[in-house]
Amino acid sequence: MEQNKVRGFGFRGWMLIIYQAIAYITFQSFTQYPLNILAPFYGGSQKVANIYSICAVVGILVQIVLAGVVAKMKKIKLFGAILGAITLLLALGVMLLPAGGAWDACYAVINVVSVLYATFALGILVGQWFPTRKGIVMGIATLAFPIANGLLGPFASAVFGKSIPALAGAVGGAIAQDGALAGVLGPIMGILDSGDSNGFISALVGSDFYATNAALRGVVSSTIAGAFLPFFIVSVVGWIIGLVFIKDYPEECGAFRDNDKNMTPEVAKAIMEQEIENKRTSVWTYLHTIKCKEFWFGTICVALLLSCSIGLMSQSNAIISAYPELNYTTVMALVMIFGCIGSFVLGILDQKLGTRKAMIISACLMIIGGILGLINNGTALMIAMIFVAMFMGASSNFGVSHAAQYWRREDFSRIFTLSSPIGSAISSASPALIAALLFGATGYKGHSGAFTFVAVSGVVALVVMLLHKPSHIKEMDDRYRAAAGKPLDDELVGRK
Repeated sequence: MEQNKVRGFGFRGWMLIIYQAIAYITFQSFTQYPLNILAPFYGGSQKVANIYSICAVVGILVQIVLAGVVAKMKKIKLFGAILGAITLLLALGVMLLPAGGAWDACYAVINVVSVLYATFALGILVGQWFPTRKGIVMGIATLAFPIANGLLGPFASAVFGKSIPALAGAVGGAIAQDGALAGVLGPIMGILDSGDSNGFISALVGSDFYATNAALRGVVSSTIAGAFLPFFIVSVVGWIIGLVFIKDYPEECGAFRDNDKNMTPEVAKAIMEQEIENKRTSVWTYLHTIKCKEFWFGTICVALLLSCSIGLMSQSNAIISAYPELNYTTVMALVMIFGCIGSFVLGILDQKLGTRKAMIISACLMIIGGILGLINNGTALMIAMIFVAMFMGASSNFGVSHAAQYWRREDFSRIFTLSSPIGSAISSASPALIAALLFGATGYKGHSGAFTFVAVSGVVALVVMLLHKPSHIKEMDDRYRAAAGKPLDDELVGRK
């Protein structure tokens, strides 16, 4: 019988890729944009970074609590859809609420829920649909990260292009009408005249003049909401795509795992049912998992890649603005272009060479980016940001890929639901850490500390992945299966 060659990902497979990619954009835009661009409107970079990091830790604790339940959950799609709906409601709050306790609360909670939605629930779905082709699938889906970062420039222009003239005009008009205000508002205008637009916004938003000027606050709120609106619409469309087209397993909607049509629907369904049963009796308990050094090596590498990409991109505006000769929108456009290239190429290398080698290459990119960032030169900084961008998308890809590559299909969710919160625990502090390295009591103090962190993290990531031995996972799997009375086989032999 002539076999059908696997081609593409199938219609529903592409719908899953789009669903995952848009979820990443939702997560990125409503957590990173406020941290990177909008912080001056909501209390400053350090305050917003602290909210982000504290709530990331809360999100990790939630993931740990849910891990055991989610690993055995049969309705991952429903779980993800509920998380997506909550994320969209919180996104409306981030868009529309003025600065204050209510906005802080919405931003805090969306940092917890959106990561569960985009990287936890949907990551499991991708592993169940594409267990052996997850490298290229996630390589495409994670193009969303560099694209979202590339759109930071237009987003910032949309916000600052309207809000700063409105704010400056209101301040100037108030001084003209009441000269007594010059003593209070004059120094604030002096900050803007010095070229520090972020400092101007922070000082003005914290003033009594802004607090008592409802019309001015309304202009700022509508400007921020308008800048967010395209991202919100795309996020809703992505959520609807997942709701309509995606099931927990491809076999439930007439599709095939890995889009492999070399089996009949009946055989595919039987394999699915057997896998669901095997998940229930997986030998990779959490105690067994944490005893595996390869689990820790992979998790640490992913966490460091995430820490450097999330941390630096969360403060890209401040870092790039340190060099007046650099145009922020242009640099972020380059970040988007090379980030897309890096995400796609590393996804292919993941598929062709194996996850371990792709992660080693990413660690080398991180080292190079860190070293270039230490050179006090605008061009060197721009190239450093490009190197960071090249592993940015893949850093999210590898969390799914590592668990799917080196463990059995039925064990994937057990491994991923443990590695994901641990990796997030390590990377969650990166925005606050990078902000602390960049800013001192007197303001911006330079980015050498931040890029030293990147270079050192790259060395650590490289070392742990050189120590990573897939054959050791096979040995442990055999031992655990033998103890549980399960048959031994060669399924894990030759995993690259």
